[in-house]
Amino acid sequence: MPRKKFPHLKLVDPATLPEMVIHPENPNVTARGLARLIAQQDNIFRHQGQPARLDLDEDDEPKLVVLDWMDIIELGYELTNPVKQTRDGRRSARIPHDVGKLALKKLQSTETALRPLDGFCTMPLLLDDSTINAAHGYHEPTRLYCHRLPDITVPERPTRADAEAALLQLRRPFRTLPFADAVMTTEQVTVGEQSIALQVVDLTKQAGRDESAFLTMLMTSVCRRSLILAPALILTSPKFSGAGTGKGLSIRAVSIIATGTSAHVNSLGRGTEMEKGIVAALL
Repeated sequence: MPRKKFPHLKLVDPATLPEMVIHPENPNVTARGLARLIAQQDNIFRHQGQPARLDLDEDDEPKLVVLDWMDIIELGYELTNPVKQTRDGRRSARIPHDVGKLALKKLQSTETALRPLDGFCTMPLLLDDSTINAAHGYHEPTRLYCHRLPDITVPERPTRADAEAALLQLRRPFRTLPFADAVMTTEQVTVGEQSIALQVVDLTKQAGRDESAFLTMLMTSVCRRSLILAPALILTSPKFSGAGTGKGLSIRAVSIIATGTSAHVNSLGRGTEMEKGIVAALL
């Protein structure tokens, strides 16, 4: 079966690449040099003990591709100009399969230094020294690859007024949610050419317990990559009149803010079926 083409491979003139001498009598030498060169690439990491390449898909989303020995050979052609020594001088050569297999073993072993990568992060990281990492790329202390982080502006020394302004800004988009213990007020909104009186949370009052729990869920989701442990939170509504109150909308909003994508929805059922549904969703 022919090998599929990888989007990361480029058409490169071999003459412009550094030469890699193939040693037929000692493939281990060639494999060691190839493994060392691959390990130096910015998009090669160690993930769950295996060498992996970081690629971007057609939607500019990062993904990890675990390398096999054929990938190693393809990378060898992409990064080097393989040659062999003959009586007439150096000539172009093919990379033997055993070189690819040996190079893969070296990349899998600890003798080749590869940066460990545990996952991806699309939100700024809160660090132990109270700083915030909002830089794109690999973050060595957390072993995470930060991708498409939003631009943020945080004062060097935030004041209470800064915190209160930030809280108000956070509450405002969700003021139409019917939090059970919220103090409500009427707000005139314009839809098209029609003015509608809408019941919203009174933002001049302190947030109630239900709204506070929701805001905690939102901030926990945003900070989740920076937390070792985090509590689970549940949205509930009245049993007989809770349809259409905004539970699904709330969850989708939190998911999009925290991860950039909408949350996956599962129907869990009741009783033992709920337990099975939760296990299936986690797996």
